[in-house]
Amino acid sequence: MKDQIKMKLEKSKVRWFFLLLIFLLSGCGPSLEVTIDEEATRLIVDEERSLLTIYTRFENPTAIPSGPLSVQFHINDENLLDQLDQESPFAFVDREGNLETFDIKPNGSYFISESFAYQVKEPIAELQGLIEVVVIDESETELARMTVNQVTTE
Repeated sequence: MKDQIKMKLEKSKVRWFFLLLIFLLSGCGPSLEVTIDEEATRLIVDEERSLLTIYTRFENPTAIPSGPLSVQFHINDENLLDQLDQESPFAFVDREGNLETFDIKPNGSYFISESFAYQVKEPIAELQGLIEVVVIDESETELARMTVNQVTTE
């Protein structure tokens, strides 16, 4: 009887050991990483058409697909918010106003651009650092954030 109890106890210990090992190893797998391409991300001012475009490129340098992602724009200037007729933060949406989501393939990239009516009143260099781009996943966890410092004209 003691031998049977001892044997059951040993089997139970082995099971718990393997369960713990599986649990620990499952946390060591690859995790998603999304980055914002600083060189490609910029504000584009089109003085002729009175537009301000936020152009952003995202990268997934991992070997796993991203799943649904979305983008928020944080504008850190009240005058710019008023001129763009937005609230901060605001999300990247489609023409019907629905949240636009996207996936990034493994080792791939994805770009978006959003344009707004904009009457150039200040030197465009003053737009540097006023807009942040934030990538969030479907559980609203922030994956990447970048302040847009490049401003160009068309």
